[in-house]
Amino acid sequence: MEILTQLGYRVVKLPADIDETVRQNEDPARYVQRMAEEKTEPP
Repeated sequence: MEILTQLGYRVVKLPADIDETVRQNEDPARYVQRMAEEKTEPP
C-alpha cells in the first residue's frame, strides 16, 4: 500500500466483515479462493 501511495495513488482500506475461519478439511488453495471471492462480494 505504501508503494501505491508513493506512486500517487489514493488507497482506501475497506474492512471485509466475513468469517475467515478455515473450514474442516478445506485445503489451502480452496481457502484462498473462497476468501478472495467473499472479500470481493458487494456488502
